[in-house]
Amino acid sequence: MLILAVFCIFDIIRYYVSPTAKVGDFSKVGIMLFFVYLGMCAIRQVGRLQIQEAENRMYQKLAYTDMMTGMSFALSVEEIQKSILLKCVKDL
Repeated sequence: MLILAVFCIFDIIRYYVSPTAKVGDFSKVGIMLFFVYLGMCAIRQVGRLQIQEAENRMYQKLAYTDMMTGMSFALSVEEIQKSILLKCVKDL
């Protein structure tokens, strides 16, 4: 946001220094840089969310699986039973 403001201020100063000069070039550059910055922030946020989702899947697997035997804990078996029961009830 600061980038856009700085370039717009340059345009205002340019107008008052030379009113006949073409005004708006700095503002266009500022807007372009602002959108580039917004795109970079969005891409960075998507990357963070993907990492967080991968961590959540890993933690869920660790919570429901014994690392030594690879077998499911009783809690995960109960959740599987509940999901099967819900599917059966929905089918009725």
